[in-house]
Formats: sequence, structure tokens, C-alpha cells
Amino acid sequence: MKLKSGHPASLSLKTFWLLCAGLVLLRFIFPPFETHDVTAFLSWEVFSHYLWLPAFFIHDDLGIRDFAWVEQLLRQYQPLIGYRQAILQTGDGGQVLSATMGVAVMFTPFFMTGHLASLLLGFPTDGLSLPYQVAIAAGGLCYSVLGIWILRKVLLSYFTEKISALTMAGIVLATGYFDLAAFHGGTPESLLFTLWVLLLFLSARFLSRPSYGLAAATGLTAGLIFLVRPFDAILVVPWFVWLAFRLSGKHAHLIVFGLFLFIFTASFQFVYWKIYTGRFYFNTAAFPPGSFQTFIPILGLAAIPAGYFIRYLAGLKPILQGLFLLVFCFVSGWNMAHAVKVQVSLSHFNQGPAKFFYPYNHEEAIPPAQRYFARSYLAAETELPDHPEWFQTRRIFSLRPALFRMNEGCRFSPWIDAPLSDFSKKPWIGLRARVLICCDGPAEGNSGNLVVSHIRDHKALNWQGTPFNGKNLKTGKWNEFTLNYIIHDPQKNDILNAYVWYTGNQQVFIRSFSVTLYEIRDDEYPR
Repeated sequence: MKLKSGHPASLSLKTFWLLCAGLVLLRFIFPPFETHDVTAFLSWEVFSHYLWLPAFFIHDDLGIRDFAWVEQLLRQYQPLIGYRQAILQTGDGGQVLSATMGVAVMFTPFFMTGHLASLLLGFPTDGLSLPYQVAIAAGGLCYSVLGIWILRKVLLSYFTEKISALTMAGIVLATGYFDLAAFHGGTPESLLFTLWVLLLFLSARFLSRPSYGLAAATGLTAGLIFLVRPFDAILVVPWFVWLAFRLSGKHAHLIVFGLFLFIFTASFQFVYWKIYTGRFYFNTAAFPPGSFQTFIPILGLAAIPAGYFIRYLAGLKPILQGLFLLVFCFVSGWNMAHAVKVQVSLSHFNQGPAKFFYPYNHEEAIPPAQRYFARSYLAAETELPDHPEWFQTRRIFSLRPALFRMNEGCRFSPWIDAPLSDFSKKPWIGLRARVLICCDGPAEGNSGNLVVSHIRDHKALNWQGTPFNGKNLKTGKWNEFTLNYIIHDPQKNDILNAYVWYTGNQQVFIRSFSVTLYEIRDDEYPR
């Protein structure tokens, strides 16, 4: 495979600079760097992958045996609605990080830059202050710009300036990549796009001029793909087989060398799992893959077929070319308008601060009926977003106006125990449990929890409780307790439990126990 060279820096280069300018401009028009809520850059999924860096460099606690520093970040910066970034282990009480380490590895230089800036500028060196937010956001932009640059180099190896420019613009603008690169550059998808384009570029170079250096670069890139998202690595072994097929037998040692470096790089994740779980493989996926985002990494591999398709269009009649151009402009405009609309809505998101409480990470805090679970995602109570126009609500369980007495002989209240699919089939569900509790004697000796639990395959996927005890119970008054619970991507056979669990040795009365369902309306979906 012979690479073309000598292309004049004209149309494709101008297209490259325009695309990059658009990404950077929109990133800094909407700069939620220090909002201290879920609109910040280091929040949601990005926080899951980023947590490796403060855990390793600041706290030396990759097993998160001391949850206090994580809780401090949650309380101060409020980057999440529900903490599911680590999985509880029953041994020493430590946690296994749910995200793999690849994204953190790629952002290490930018993390160190943010850390140094925090020291010099007097910001907290906790991993989430303003310099870290800006540094990681800038890092995401750098990787996105690098990916588009490599994409241009690959396309120019096969096509003319015009076709390369159109293909590059189509892949960036007419897909979900623009939104991810501009606003979510810390997510695996935008990074994987760059890695797959780089693997394509290195493979073409390697086939043209086989060498140890190119074999090493190819193997390390493939290994980094595994560390970012292990599932994507299922294409790596066939990739090396294809390289071996294209080369003659005398270069087999180079293929083996590249494959060795791929396995060596990927092994760091297996070593982590072995150290902290006792197993070389541990399924830590807290959420199933996103829907439209799963194809983003493959866009890099689609560069060559897309280029040939556009070259085919160039030979059609002008009316057909105009029709394609119209569709292209519409899809690109819709994508960018949708991305901007989401950012505008997020700028008004979460007006009330989220409230985080300690996670229940001790077996004795879990009702006997649920002690058979194999693992539990730690959870934190949060406020539902204060945007009633986004939600439709309905009560799915109610124990009113009945009065119910609880004591040592009656530990559990009437409860809801039903499939989630009976109530909602939406990909995002918010629940609010509420109960009124009264004790007619001394408050001391009374204790318990208002509980919501999410069951999958007979195991507690998540368990969350709001405690009541002598410190927050007032005698002779109805004390109100609430618990907000967020469920992402519920599965068909998931079970919802909600109940009051009494653990004291006195007596309390409960009434008005209810569970209200919050669903995103079909015409609104805040991201």
C-alpha cells in the first residue's frame, strides 16, 4: 500500500481549521467549569473515568479503602446524581473503580498540568477545582483536534483535496461526533475516535514500511483502545490477523512484537482487577453502552468507505449532488442546533444543590432479606432536578390514610415489590419515597431507614436508605422523611422495592408512606 504525498495545503487544511475553530469556540461559549453541580465538565460519566487520577496521584488509594476523600468531593462539587463510580467489595470494605483506566491514562499529562496550576494559583489541589476542570477540557479538545488532523492525513493518502475535505466535514458534522468532541471530550467515545483513526494511519504506514517502531506504535495504540473500552478490542485481534495476511511471512516477527505490546498494555487493567478483587477479570460495567454513542469510535474506520462513497457521488448528475448536499446540510445543522440546545438547557439545570449522604457500605446496614446480593453499587441520596416542566409524575404506591405501628415484633412496613416495567419503560426514572413517622415516647431507642432498592437477577443492584433515629425524631410530632432515587437504563425484569425498615427497640407509627414516579416527558430529555 503506497501512501500518496505532496498534496497542496488548500481545501482540506482550511476545512480542518474551520472544524477545529468551531469545536473550540462552542466549548468556551458554554464553559461550565466551576458550577459545582452536574453541568461541570468533570461530572457524570467523565467523573467515572477521571476518578482514577485523584485516587492514584493525590490519595494513593486506587482501591478506595478510605471513602472520606471521595465523599468530600461529592459534597463539595456535586458532580453526580447517584454515586455508582465504584463497586463495593466485601473483603476489606474497599471499592473497585467501575470504569477502566484508559481515559485516565490519556488525560494524565493534562491532570498534571491542572495540578501544577492549582499549586501555583492557590486553588485546592483536590482534583476537581477550576484548574483541573479547564485542563481536562482542554485535553479533550486537543485529542479531538488530533483525531481530525490524523483523519485528514489518512484521507489525503487515498483521495483528492475536495473529496478529503467533504469526507472530513461529513464525519465530524453529520454525526454525533461534533457534540461529543465539543462538549463531552472527556468521554471514551471522542478519545476512541482518535485512537481508531491513529490505528488506521499507523497500519497504513506499517504496511508501506514495516519496522519495529511502527509495530510498537500500532501495538501500544491497540492496547490503549482496550484500556479505554475493553469491548472495542474485539476488533484488535482480527486487525493484527489482517496485517499479517497483507505482509509476507518474513515480517511475522514484527506482527508478533506488536501483538505482544498490545497484550502487555492491556494487562495493566487485568493486574488492577487481580490486586483488588482476587480475579483477573471483573465485570465493573455499571451502565450498559449508550445508544447512539457506540458507533462513534467506528467513524474512524468509516473514513475510507465514506471517501469512496463521496467520490461516487462526485460522478453523479448535479441534481443528485445537490440533493445529497441538502441532506448533508440539514443533518449537520440539526446536530449542531441540538447540541447547542442541550447546553443552553443545562446552563439552567439543577438550580437546587444536590445533597449527598454517606453510602451504606456495611453488611449490617442491609436488611436480612437482601444479604444474598453479590455486589452493591454504592449510592448517594440526591435532589431530583428542579425542573417540573421536564417531568410527568404519578404516585405508584401509597399507604394512606392508614396508620401503621412498628416495633421489635414488626420490623418491616407494607412495601412495594413489583417489576419496574409495570410503572415505566423510560430510560431515566426518578423516584421519591416519602413517609411521616411519629414516636409517642422518648425518641432514643427508635431507629430505622426509609429504603428504596433496585433488584436485578435476584441481587440488589443498588440499595439506598434515609435513616431516622433519636437525633432527627421529635416526640409527639409527625416527622417527614424523603428519599430520592435515580435509575438509569432499567431492564425489563428489574424489581423495585420500597419500604420502611425499623431497627429500634421502642415503638413508632408511620402514615402517608408513598412512592412517586418521575418520568422525563417525551418532548424533553435533559442530558
